[in-house]
Amino acid sequence: MTQDERLNAISDNVTALMLAVDNQTDVLGIINAQLEEVLKWMNRPASSDLHDALNDIAGALKAVDQNLRELPQRVLLAKAGK
Repeated sequence: MTQDERLNAISDNVTALMLAVDNQTDVLGIINAQLEEVLKWMNRPASSDLHDALNDIAGALKAVDQNLRELPQRVLLAKAGK
């Protein structure tokens, strides 16, 4: 493998990794917004909204977990798709 080929491969890997991290950033932004809502509700009288919000957060955390599990495969696919 020539030096140019190595540099191109590194560049492809970095690009794929940046795309994968960008997707994770979106999910983390959603979780952050939901946690802010939970903090607001903590100062209110008890309601069923909190239960729904906690279920939403649990679902978002499951999505983050799944995305992190799929991250290596996504990087490989992005690299292969160039």
